[in-house]
Amino acid sequence: MNVREVSSSNSHLVAFGGVDDDIIVGDIETINIVKIKTNYESGGNRLILDKESGCIFAGNYNSQ
Repeated sequence: MNVREVSSSNSHLVAFGGVDDDIIVGDIETINIVKIKTNYESGGNRLILDKESGCIFAGNYNSQ
């Protein structure tokens, strides 16, 4: 299981999961937990939580 830490201007997330796994996302600031299903090809996962809309944006990326 991979552990990824993602930061943005509005959030600070830690995601647990990998290819074909459920990803459990924890918002450190509010300690909310969100679970989303993924089916990504290799290349990595990007998870960004938009606190104003309450949406999580997820996708693949090849570089940071």
